Amino acid sequence: MGLEDEGREGGLVTPGEHRGSAVVKFELLKLEAKTALPTFWHVEPKTQMPIKTFGPHHAQLRYSDGDEDIGRLDDITVTLMRLKNPNTGAVSIQMSLEYLATSNGSRTPDGRTLPGSTSSLYGREAYRLKHWIYFRTAAGGLVHDWYVGQDFELDCGWNRRHCLHGRIETNILDWFDAVERYEWEIRGLFYRC
Repeated sequence: MGLEDEGREGGLVTPGEHRGSAVVKFELLKLEAKTALPTFWHVEPKTQMPIKTFGPHHAQLRYSDGDEDIGRLDDITVTLMRLKNPNTGAVSIQMSLEYLATSNGSRTPDGRTLPGSTSSLYGREAYRLKHWIYFRTAAGGLVHDWYVGQDFELDCGWNRRHCLHGRIETNILDWFDAVERYEWEIRGLFYRC
């Protein structure tokens, strides 16, 4: 007993046989969430999310003597979002740091062996650099600091490479409303390419 063929009376569909005449054309639609939700799913968004965005800014990285450029950071954007879980009521703050990195003949440490080293354990560069974001009031008072991690990276030949860092804070949340500006600190050694 086989499958009935709709086009032939009493016919069998054999494995691997392809029958079809419909041609489907797909169309790409450009939508925004505020119009897509009500249009396609009949959902009206009613949640207002407190968001603070700082930037885009630009920064030049220089060696401590100030004479030579290390690189450039473009479109630096720091975003804070206060979120509330509708099921549990738990509040959190999502933080993101986004930028485009360009090297001007310098790089961050990448773990390679240092010249003249005789130890594989202590004779290596560190990996990447540590960096922090300091959130401040309008008057400059510190309200929260975010240790982004030891993951700031710049490599030889980078030209506007996209970098993104994020964190969700769930413990200390009372500082969100007081933030009016930020400072970004990067600590460590850069090497010439």
